[in-house]
Amino acid sequence: MRPYGRRSPILGAVVTIGFLWSAAPIAVVSSDWQGKFLGGYGTLPGISCPVVSTCYAVGTNNEEPIPYAAMAATFNGGATWMSQTLPSAFGDRTNTSLQAIACTSVGNCLAVGSVGQYPAPRRLIAFIVADTSARVATMSAVFQPTGLVCTSRANCLAYGNSGSSGALARTLNGGTSWSLIKLPGTTGVAGLACRSSIFCIVSAPGPGGPSLMESTDFGTKWRVLSVSRKLSAIVGLSCPTSTVCYGAAYTVPSAGSTPSPSVISTTDAGKTWNTWTISHKLPTAPGGSPPFEAIACPSPSVCYVGGATEDGAYIVSTRNAGATYTEQTLLSVHGNVGTLSCPSILVCYGTGLEFEAMGGFNTALVVATKTGGS
Repeated sequence: MRPYGRRSPILGAVVTIGFLWSAAPIAVVSSDWQGKFLGGYGTLPGISCPVVSTCYAVGTNNEEPIPYAAMAATFNGGATWMSQTLPSAFGDRTNTSLQAIACTSVGNCLAVGSVGQYPAPRRLIAFIVADTSARVATMSAVFQPTGLVCTSRANCLAYGNSGSSGALARTLNGGTSWSLIKLPGTTGVAGLACRSSIFCIVSAPGPGGPSLMESTDFGTKWRVLSVSRKLSAIVGLSCPTSTVCYGAAYTVPSAGSTPSPSVISTTDAGKTWNTWTISHKLPTAPGGSPPFEAIACPSPSVCYVGGATEDGAYIVSTRNAGATYTEQTLLSVHGNVGTLSCPSILVCYGTGLEFEAMGGFNTALVVATKTGGS
């Protein structure tokens, strides 16, 4: 295995804006994020970091004409990233991709992806990381995963879509077998957070707008939660405790107005929600990435939100539940932060894309902070 990538001198632009997470005065401080381009990879849509020194990222390589499933890992806090060998059961990996990974501890990680060639429907594939002889499980039902949450080594929920409906794939035996759970009235699943097998919240787009649903039986049944009608999308969820959850969202203040990046939060397990909206408009990045894409909250008061603006990859963080915050635009990264994993309140990693970085192709990007972004 060899390390990929080169160090990128990430420069931060800290801008004072009205980010209203609370009514308290807002203080903006400098932030400290570093990044790397991983030249051997085209996309890395999934990352999981069980401890501060170890992270796994999954996606596809950037080889033409058909990229295939690939995985990278760091075991020294991001100093180097190395390509990881996938199970031999993958064969030549043709028409495969990996979308998500979840680690409950070091050595206990599950990765999910899909297999299939357009226009044929894609189907779930899953395997245990770090076991090159692992069986690659499949599910006969049509399912395209976009994310994965595991509450234990055995119990995991993959989320995504099945045909035109939002859906979940559930395993209760560590990925050996999977069952499909469709979510009627939805067109996909944008986010999922579980603190245990008896507390999960899912965000799903639908014809009438986004919805939040709660499950107390690990996905078998879902109850719709009440949210503001001004929400136009909820793109990610994170629940640091069984009562405190945050979501990266968009609100429409009035009919016909442009959606504004926002944060929603609850402190009573979803019974009531508060919404805080950025008071200025963040322009969409040229690559099409929205300002908010990912959220990770390692504690009830500490949250990181990632995305992009026209100036570069964009990160907002708070250490006090939004009373004050840190904002940074990574000016030398003309891309986005699409996923986040934070193994501690000070250490956080993210993956995304650097748009047309090498030879006109999109290249995988990894960003990290070891100081809480400041």
